Amino acid sequence: EYPADYWMDRAWTNDERWKKKSEKLGPRDVEKHAKLARWAAEKGMFPEAKESYRGAIAAAIKRMDLKGDFLVAARELSDLMVSRGDLDGALALNLELTAVTQFDKAEFMSRCGDCLRAMGVTEGAAEYYRLATNESPRNVRSRVALGRALYELGRDDDARAILAQLPNFVVA
Repeated sequence: EYPADYWMDRAWTNDERWKKKSEKLGPRDVEKHAKLARWAAEKGMFPEAKESYRGAIAAAIKRMDLKGDFLVAARELSDLMVSRGDLDGALALNLELTAVTQFDKAEFMSRCGDCLRAMGVTEGAAEYYRLATNESPRNVRSRVALGRALYELGRDDDARAILAQLPNFVVA
């Protein structure tokens, strides 16, 4: 890590700083890739942030650490892409991640549904929400999203049936 005055003395641009920092990262430095990605996103350097998040995900896969930092980096990258309007990219990312990990497969499927819903493809979104619900029946988020999508499609009875199951899964 560099001291704060290191960058001031040289008057480097943020692009130069990002490049210098990214060159120092190893192929298994998940946390450092994610930290650099957050820094780049804060500075408005979205392509660099996406590249750093991808580096964090690749590093986690190399380490076979598909929980913790991997999931955080994957969620943050997906959220960044959605916030920037890159719904196709976020959809592709989440589809890719469903093939990589079994741990939070339902969440990634729900995120695919969210992307499709934002694109106006409600039928496709409902299908991904259904897949997520089947993958993890206790996943309340996907069950509520499925019910909402079914209501939007005019399938009120199906939506009521899905949402009626919620009390079985919600712990008071």
